[in-house]
Amino acid sequence: MIERQADVTVPLVFLDTPQIGLLARVRRDDPGRYSAFLNVWNTFGCTLVLTLAQEHELRRYENPAGRELRYQLLADLAPIRRDVCTEHQVGDPCTLIEREILGAVRNRGMRILNGPAPNQLRDWSDVLPGRLTASEVGLLRAAEDKRILQVLNMEHNAAQFSAAAAKADAKTKTEHRVRDLPSNPPTAEEAMASRQQMDKILAQLGEQPRSGDSPAIAPDLLNWVSTLVRSYLSRVEEIGPQAALLEYLPVARFAAADQQKPTTEELAIRWFFEFQVRWVARNFLNASETEEESLIKTLDFVDCPGSWLQRRLDVCAGRSSGKPEASHHFDSQRLAYLPYVDLLLTDHEMAEFVRQIQRDGSTPPRIREFRPPLSIANTIDALEEALRAASAPQNR
Repeated sequence: MIERQADVTVPLVFLDTPQIGLLARVRRDDPGRYSAFLNVWNTFGCTLVLTLAQEHELRRYENPAGRELRYQLLADLAPIRRDVCTEHQVGDPCTLIEREILGAVRNRGMRILNGPAPNQLRDWSDVLPGRLTASEVGLLRAAEDKRILQVLNMEHNAAQFSAAAAKADAKTKTEHRVRDLPSNPPTAEEAMASRQQMDKILAQLGEQPRSGDSPAIAPDLLNWVSTLVRSYLSRVEEIGPQAALLEYLPVARFAAADQQKPTTEELAIRWFFEFQVRWVARNFLNASETEEESLIKTLDFVDCPGSWLQRRLDVCAGRSSGKPEASHHFDSQRLAYLPYVDLLLTDHEMAEFVRQIQRDGSTPPRIREFRPPLSIANTIDALEEALRAASAPQNR
């Protein structure tokens, strides 16, 4: 949120891709109007927020001249806050959920006997620890190499796969509770039907690029998913769907008598969160087994509001969008920083998803209280008005 620097409040602003492109074009084509915008930006003392996901997107931009123009724009908008430190050390947390879990441990005053020093925990809890000045923006260019681009392309392929899977499963929107799953193993005929259905879905995923619905999905990714699902189906055939799911997604927070109460989605989310807590406990907190179990039982996913929102947006986009796209995943990554900035711009669809989540009675109060993202016309005038509103005294 708005940070204080020498008794001056500094609004943190998260621009969406269209605004970055707009400003780059105006910088090139209309220097006078661009200069007037910079005056507004600097008058309000805005600080740009730039995440690793946005940096990845910039590096994947195939037009070298356009990419360079955006680097120049970033230098103009500096100072910049980033979600990674420029001087990142091996062993430091590098994801939002890692930093949020560490922040939850700190905020709750939980003590880990052999854990990090208070100052270290404080630094690790900062979700925007990186700072860049105008002269340091060139460091972003230095990060462009083939190996990094290969990793970025792999992440993009994974997002495409997820979107393609959501399309293939678009008709399955009913939530099932664990207790509603069959407890007995399927018959031979049912098992065969399940395997045939899986083969059909995987074939659809492989064929979608040819039909023009999405870019090609890496064969090794399809093979990995196929192996995982086949292993799960084999276990289902041995012990039944209900027991197999609980075996594959063990959750410590739920007592044995309560493990059948949540929906399968709730079970998966809790399993994911506990997996992340254990990772943080072992890799950053040096927690004992007893301390690790205490963390598991004490912390809740809502203690990580940005990651909680990202997960809900992923689910919401998959169910509500008529055609889930890989871009929804990256939009959710950006919106995960909503709790930590003063102005976050996004498109109309994602802004509506956030509104739906915030209006939902089951959404925790702290999530409902966040200032919602804005969807604005992609014009300089609209952007300046949004900056004025975010910088108004009543919004500080």
